[in-house]
Amino acid sequence: MIEEVFEILKKEKLDSDERIERAIMRDRSVHQILAVVSRLSEAVGQHAGSAQTDLAGFDFLPNGEISAQYGSCIEWTCRVQRAERLARFAALWADRILIPSYFGRYVEDSRVAEDKALRYWVAGDLKVLLSLAPLLRAGIIELFGPGFHLCADCGRRYQDELAAAQERLARARSKVSDLYLDKVEVWFRSRAGRPHGSAFELGIRGPEDIVPHGVGLWIAYGPPEWLPRRLKRRAYDEDVFYRVPSSKIPSTGLLAVVLESVTWDVVMQHILSMFRGTKYLTNRQADAAFLCAVNDRDDYAAWSDVLSQYLQYDMPIIEGVPLEELVAVRRSEHDAFLVYRDTLKDIIRNHVAEHPALSGREAQQMYEDVVQPSLNRMKAKASSIRRSLVEKTGRDVVITGGLVGVGVFSGLLPADLAPLVGAVGGFSIAKDVLASLASLRSTPGELRNENLYFLWKIGEKRQKRPQA
Repeated sequence: MIEEVFEILKKEKLDSDERIERAIMRDRSVHQILAVVSRLSEAVGQHAGSAQTDLAGFDFLPNGEISAQYGSCIEWTCRVQRAERLARFAALWADRILIPSYFGRYVEDSRVAEDKALRYWVAGDLKVLLSLAPLLRAGIIELFGPGFHLCADCGRRYQDELAAAQERLARARSKVSDLYLDKVEVWFRSRAGRPHGSAFELGIRGPEDIVPHGVGLWIAYGPPEWLPRRLKRRAYDEDVFYRVPSSKIPSTGLLAVVLESVTWDVVMQHILSMFRGTKYLTNRQADAAFLCAVNDRDDYAAWSDVLSQYLQYDMPIIEGVPLEELVAVRRSEHDAFLVYRDTLKDIIRNHVAEHPALSGREAQQMYEDVVQPSLNRMKAKASSIRRSLVEKTGRDVVITGGLVGVGVFSGLLPADLAPLVGAVGGFSIAKDVLASLASLRSTPGELRNENLYFLWKIGEKRQKRPQA
């Protein structure tokens, strides 16, 4: 259970930011650090939890950016801020948030093979874990072992389907790349005369939903192959700056690199959602574009477009108080928040799932008749809670928010593939869980948990809905 994880941290004296920085960044060897990581990974893997089978349930699997996972920005403060933002969302508005374990992938990845990089990433994981502690202990956020495997026989059986999925992914990547091509800038820079020789830099600037913080930089060992020949020779002896023409950006591979992380995240979260019965939660428009591009059925694409236009809603987030206070509010005001969730569950179960050809006029009417009244009550309740928290804590409590939209897509893999996987995260899948997952897939056209995703545009306000 999760308490075993925190007991390990306590015994290892890794239960505060100061202790983490001192032990991980200075005092302990890499061998000692990895030994602790191994114990934490095993403790997380033992906590299997249960799968959600309710199509209208509010169990979410967030993307790696939201949950401060490996592959996103590595800076400690940035990671903790993202994790706490997710926790504030989860505390009041989610049934449960499931996050793949933060531990166990360091050795396999060459990007953290160096001593300092590994230390920095492990320390960041531990800091994120501590920041989520109140919700982990309350069971609102759950870590689980993300591993899975497919036996050789089943792999051969589904070879054609998997190959088709790969082709769809390649087409989707190409479509999304075309969408972002005129929104990014790519460059090469050399700095000659450095003490240890010339320095070479590759850079990309673009929207933050594909490039963390809007800028990505890589150190190169020499001028890239795509650099014009006249500049390659000069780059070793003088400072050179070259902005790549838009038409040449695909040949540099840098746009493909940043989109690959989006692709990997979408695919992994989708596969894991098949096992865990969760809805995919993302804050990146690129993910939504990718999921739309991967649709192999026109009705899903049209359906998602209608939902994204008409069923957006503002989600109040309470800032400025400790997470423990929000957990207490959740317990004391539980029924008030169930009203909001039950409203959206009713929409998903009785409207979205039953009307794949939902028109814009029908969606707008549904919003005005069903969603808007519930949202008004939800916002009034959030304001009331804010006032009580100000009185209780004396803090400057504020309500921020973000736009949440519902989307659907037709999936990536065969519907009956998940039950053939032998193990997830080191624990066997219970037979009743397999049966319940299989029950969600009775017909090819039936909406399933993993067909739903939620796009959370943090800090954005509602866009004006088009007139039906």
